[in-house]
Amino acid sequence: MTETTAAIHPLKLVTKAAPPLLVFGAVLFAPTPDGLTPEGQRALAVVGLAVVLWTTEVVPIAVTGLASVLLLVLLGAVFIAYSALSHL
Repeated sequence: MTETTAAIHPLKLVTKAAPPLLVFGAVLFAPTPDGLTPEGQRALAVVGLAVVLWTTEVVPIAVTGLASVLLLVLLGAVFIAYSALSHL
């Protein structure tokens, strides 16, 4: 059995990866609107990133879902103790 790997052109990779990262950065670093907590803004940035990743299919949908949950915890948008204990 032979394995074939297709080389990805760097420009194509940048054009696919740029929109999700731009949306994430724009939402994350925008001024926080009145009534929205910083944690809420971080969560909104992760959701924006996930939506753009899902629509562009830069990475598989399952990877996007797992990465989104991980980012929510790493960015402090949700507290891991609360989210872990809420399922018990």
